[in-house]
Amino acid sequence: DGMSAVAHNEKDTYNWAHGNFDGDYGHRQQAVAAEREGLVEEIDIMPAHRCWSRTTNTLTWMIPDWLIRCCGMKREDIRMAWHEKVAICLIIVATWGFVLFFIIGLGLLMCPKQYVYNMDEVAVHTERSDAYVALRGCVYDITNFLNQEHGKSRGGASPEDMIMYSGQEVNASFPLALRAACPDLMPARNDPNWLMYLKQNIGTETALPFIHRAESLANSKEMMHQDFYHRHVLPKMRHFKVSDIVWDPKWIQSMHHHGGQYWHVINGEVFNLNPYFATRDAPENVDQKKWHFLHRLVESIFEDAGARDTDVTKYWRMLPLSKSVCAANYRCLKTLFYVGKVDTRHSFRCLFPNFLLLAAACLLMLVILIKFLASLQLSSRRKPQKHDKFVICQVPCYIEGESSLRCTIASLATLGYDDKHRLLFIICDGNIVGSGNDRPTPRIVLDILGDDPKIDPPPRSFHSIGEGSQQHNMAKAYSGLYEYEGHVVPYLVVAKIGKPTKKSRPDTKVVPDPLTRLVACMVHDAKVIGICGETQLTNEDFSWTTMIQVYEYFISHHMAKAFESLFGSVTCLPGCFCMYRLRTACGMPLIISKNVVKDYSENHVDTLHKKNLLSLGEDHYLTTLMMKYFPQYKMTFTADAKCKTTAPDTWSVLLSQRRRWINSTVHNLVELVFLPEMCGFCCFSMRFVVFIDLFGTLTMPCTLFYLAYLAYLAISKIADIGYISLILIGAIYGLQAIIFVLKRQWQHIGWMIIYLLAYPLWSFFIPIYAFWHMDDFSWGNTRIVVGDDGKR
Repeated sequence: DGMSAVAHNEKDTYNWAHGNFDGDYGHRQQAVAAEREGLVEEIDIMPAHRCWSRTTNTLTWMIPDWLIRCCGMKREDIRMAWHEKVAICLIIVATWGFVLFFIIGLGLLMCPKQYVYNMDEVAVHTERSDAYVALRGCVYDITNFLNQEHGKSRGGASPEDMIMYSGQEVNASFPLALRAACPDLMPARNDPNWLMYLKQNIGTETALPFIHRAESLANSKEMMHQDFYHRHVLPKMRHFKVSDIVWDPKWIQSMHHHGGQYWHVINGEVFNLNPYFATRDAPENVDQKKWHFLHRLVESIFEDAGARDTDVTKYWRMLPLSKSVCAANYRCLKTLFYVGKVDTRHSFRCLFPNFLLLAAACLLMLVILIKFLASLQLSSRRKPQKHDKFVICQVPCYIEGESSLRCTIASLATLGYDDKHRLLFIICDGNIVGSGNDRPTPRIVLDILGDDPKIDPPPRSFHSIGEGSQQHNMAKAYSGLYEYEGHVVPYLVVAKIGKPTKKSRPDTKVVPDPLTRLVACMVHDAKVIGICGETQLTNEDFSWTTMIQVYEYFISHHMAKAFESLFGSVTCLPGCFCMYRLRTACGMPLIISKNVVKDYSENHVDTLHKKNLLSLGEDHYLTTLMMKYFPQYKMTFTADAKCKTTAPDTWSVLLSQRRRWINSTVHNLVELVFLPEMCGFCCFSMRFVVFIDLFGTLTMPCTLFYLAYLAYLAISKIADIGYISLILIGAIYGLQAIIFVLKRQWQHIGWMIIYLLAYPLWSFFIPIYAFWHMDDFSWGNTRIVVGDDGKR
């Protein structure tokens, strides 16, 4: 039941067995022959590749190949990678558009902003500096009108007199003569002296300081006109109009069905015919037909004793009347009885986008809540039981300095694990002299281990990852015992030297007990085939670049990985600190299985997707392969095992690192989404969580756009702020703050504030930079390299 603690920065697959480092003889001979003869390997193009190529060409048709060639991209594979990058970026931008449309545009499209008021909203505008009134279905802002000269014919109306109208419906203050309001229905013979008015609510009339009745003020030229309202009131008040009055449809229905009132709706317009029927049915008017000025069929629509719907539009359209008669009656209704429109701000059409957002927010909140609960591992760290399992501690190195190499090797040598049951397996990726070093990296490693410099083993061939002749590579192997502070640990060093034709990443330190803890977790649960611990920073406050990373490192382990561990599906076991099981207890190969090794050592990398998988995120891709071929087993996380690493301390190095991480994450999550077997069902599955992570990674820049939109709404007040989104954002960071408090990690509250100050960088600049450089497969100038020829 062997186990391996490995880091996966190494590009080569080694075929050593039982001390024979020559590798597979047949493969070696084929590679050497291919190199000598310059053979060309022909590989069939898969249908999926053909489909993706067509999609890429379709999306980037406007950028001809010759133009890119003129820009310096001479190689066909580089030009194709550029086309693929542009196609992927276009898909990502389209995704942004969909998200922003879903969050912002859908609501505006289905329910445009309505600048309307109901009477409750009008009623709050009663101050000298903010005074509104409602008049015949419209809202008017009389704030400035209060200060104008008014009512001079009766001694003048002071602002104190006029403020009494504010916040009210003032229809009763402007009564209309029926002959003036409905000239088509009220002939002069029925009212020769313009004396016919509808009955108003007596309480309303007495509450108003003045009634603007035509011919009621002899020394007012305007008011002596019978059509005073239409000739003078409306033209002047038109300049002060704010919006329409709206009424809640449920309230209208209640007034009609339960209140016995004559409130009805026609074509979305609300009519109150209470004054009509109160006047018509008054004892003194019962026998006078002139008060029945509306057509009897029109009366029948409104006078239904609550039997019909409140909205009588369909009955209005079915009236067997001529167009002229209908128009005359409707003009009369609109002039005398119109009180506003139906309030659709709370209709299903307007609430539907909010329901969608609320449903999406609830799903996200559920995931966040489960992540929060998963992170609450409040029990004290228990001392793990020691075991006798054999462990390989693999350490890849390239151009690190002697101090960092010595620190890493010493920390592995002093682990609280039996020296005889672990092997230090150090891989030197080339005979390279790093900047500041006076020796090649392999020589530094061997000197640290105390290897005899006189021993120079012969180079051995091995089968490397590459295409054609590039598969042939060579290396030297050294072995011995490393003695340090009372520990004697066996080691094996493999120093790659390249082909016979050639002339001749962050630092990590482990604390004493993590290896024992990782092994204990695997022994405790035989289903665990891969596990990682928490990676902490050693240079938290070195620079602003390191300070903005502290919170992100902590939360990515204690929420993201802790949550994924509940499903047994941690999607990325970091290469700097993780452990894999070599075989099951019954001997079945796991990490060394043929399927994993075959896919992991893919030579023919012909798409941008494969290049990002194999060139930038090997540790992530190895985790993906293990989940793909062994879905019945677990990939987990334990917070008890910890290591220390040095984070990038300059902006350029951080940008290069996050470019690799983001792009490898995107492409690995795409692989995981399509895995046939993942834990759970539908929205309660690991597949759904992976999809959410993928979608969230691709749409991170949308967050900043949306926050800017919310800020614009708050400043301009042109629309209501999306409180659902604000609650969601508050819940995300609020729960994280609770985690810090419960775990007594008070310092991380400060680190979170620093992270939030740098949020535009994390959510906008870095992702966009990464997406646009998806065809960049370099690891960045994290260190300066000095070759054997002395060139930097």
